[in-house]
Amino acid sequence: MYASLCSLAKAVRKFWKAVSTQESDDAVQVLLDGRKLKTPGGNPMLLPKEHAGGALMVAGEWESVQKHLKSHGLTWTSIVSRAIDTFHDGDEREKAIDKLVAFLHRDTLCYHQDHPQTFVELQEEHWKPLLQWARKRYDVEIAVTDGIFGIHQPDATVARLRAEVASFSPLKLAAFEQAVLSSKSFLISLALMERHINAQQAATAALVEVLSQTKSWGFVEDGHDLDFELIHQQLGAASCVLL
Repeated sequence: MYASLCSLAKAVRKFWKAVSTQESDDAVQVLLDGRKLKTPGGNPMLLPKEHAGGALMVAGEWESVQKHLKSHGLTWTSIVSRAIDTFHDGDEREKAIDKLVAFLHRDTLCYHQDHPQTFVELQEEHWKPLLQWARKRYDVEIAVTDGIFGIHQPDATVARLRAEVASFSPLKLAAFEQAVLSSKSFLISLALMERHINAQQAATAALVEVLSQTKSWGFVEDGHDLDFELIHQQLGAASCVLL
């Protein structure tokens, strides 16, 4: 049962009373009622001592559960599970990196609009500085467009940025993956992982289109507010790897 809790987060009713952590010589294990919490892959929820704070955050997510597990409340747990189950395996790691690098060709930051004016202003404020940072930081060309056709980033750019991500630890790679999937942007996520921006700034950059809509048409309750809450939660969890 414990081995599959994370994957059944939508259906499982809370059945444990106590959440704790247990330290060994070089790692920290998360426990539910004294029993080892496991990942969906059946591996112990075990973090090296240098990431002891991460183990406490996993414990905190489980401690905060009221009556039922909710997947959106286990974002950090999911990141840690992904790191443990997948990113120690060479082949799976390479496949995942390939999928993430593919986002470079459809990156949110690279598809601009020339109207409405609110969108143009938000692009200038939140996207242009990140593009300038990435070009300078990694000495690469990054193509952008304001047309309807897709773009393909230069091979040299792809190779350089892929090498950067390939150097990430399993936990940092899992956090980066979470950031990319939630923001739809390789470049925003890279800036977050490299501490160039914080989670709030990353969320704002990812939501430029939504922000433009709210300025033009107003705020929609149970729509825009949920978008804001979800992406802030996901990017906030991803940034925890930097603590």
